[in-house]
Amino acid sequence: MSRFDDSVSQARILLLETEPKGASGVGVLAAGAVAAMAAVLLAGVVILGPGVALDQPAPTPAEATF
Repeated sequence: MSRFDDSVSQARILLLETEPKGASGVGVLAAGAVAAMAAVLLAGVVILGPGVALDQPAPTPAEATF
């Protein structure tokens, strides 16, 4: 049992001695870029995905009725 207690006390010492690192601005920018790229790609798949047919041209502002 003392061997287990020694291991636990050593692990606690190692965990408590480390200092946390601050967040990096580069990581935040990279995460934002990945999210933006995924949104653009997903929008392209939804709009121009397989099986989508554009039979009618888009209405002009004069033809649009609200």
